Amino acid sequence: MSKKFLVLTASFWSWHNSAARAICNQLTKNNYNYEIYDMVDFFWWENGKKIQTLQLFMAEKIPLSRSSAFFLSDQEMIIETLQKLNPFQNHQKFEEIMKKFNPNHIIIVHPFRLTLLEKYWEKNPKTFSIGTVITDSQNIHSSRHIHNEIVDFYFLIDQKTQQIFHKKFNHLQKNTICSFFPLEKNFFHNKTNKKIHKISLLLTGLSLNFTKKLLENFQSEKYKVLIIKGRNDLDFIRLKSEFQQNKKFSFEEFVPIAKELKNIDCMIGKAWGALMSECIANDVPLVVPQFIPGQEKWNVDSITKNKIGIYEKNPKKILEYIKNCDLWKVQKNCQKIKKKNSCEIIIKKMIEKTSLE
Repeated sequence: MSKKFLVLTASFWSWHNSAARAICNQLTKNNYNYEIYDMVDFFWWENGKKIQTLQLFMAEKIPLSRSSAFFLSDQEMIIETLQKLNPFQNHQKFEEIMKKFNPNHIIIVHPFRLTLLEKYWEKNPKTFSIGTVITDSQNIHSSRHIHNEIVDFYFLIDQKTQQIFHKKFNHLQKNTICSFFPLEKNFFHNKTNKKIHKISLLLTGLSLNFTKKLLENFQSEKYKVLIIKGRNDLDFIRLKSEFQQNKKFSFEEFVPIAKELKNIDCMIGKAWGALMSECIANDVPLVVPQFIPGQEKWNVDSITKNKIGIYEKNPKKILEYIKNCDLWKVQKNCQKIKKKNSCEIIIKKMIEKTSLE
């Protein structure tokens, strides 16, 4: 049987691409044919770049506007926004790719992609299975893609997300799978250390006032702290200028976090789906001092309910948590959630769906 996969991602956020890359790498290992496309590729070029820039700006600089988009008018605003984006999408380009490649399976790591598939489905029969990967825990905010008839499987991070999925939308179909976030196997590590010694601080989305106070609290402590610039250029320069004399602090502009986490005992940063999942995969507690209202709120809830970290914006209380953190419990809780074969689960389910038809 031919096994051709079309993987649809979106570069609005890094974690969508991270999930897509992991799935594609597993497809390569399985010797399956695949093609991958970015959502931005299907907007008329100029509009795609503008929408991408606006999305990033709103999320980081004026997060309350994003929260409003999720919650106003019983969450219908986000649905209307998706529909209004349709004229900006190059449906003809997508149809040409579909007809030329003729995939057996489509894996989507961004729900906006369904607008393209819905339009294609109006003119063409559905001859492929479709799986949507929800890349945030409990981030089930739009009924538009939950009740979509063309989706065969929803791949979720954990059981708590699955429970919310069913309860919130009265979702009775047996097509939700707890696959965990798609990560490559080499990014999973089981740890046994009892104390926190090395901490990583990712500056993206964090305020200068907070990070400065936090480092001041760490000044007299024994911990080694790695400060990563992320998308926070100015604060990185200021903090490095003020704190680089402390030999326990190190500063890096870029670090491949998924690889580095095996050497880290605690992560401090935003509640992104990928970062949270990478911490879980490495038994690393995640301390979240700030988050984007709406989307990242569900990740924060998952972190606290699963007891794999905390939400805390007070630097002194963060230090207290790090000193008293029961790493053994965090490690056990992480090991209950993570699935090293997450990509394999997704691919296998997609193939099984087609085999049964």
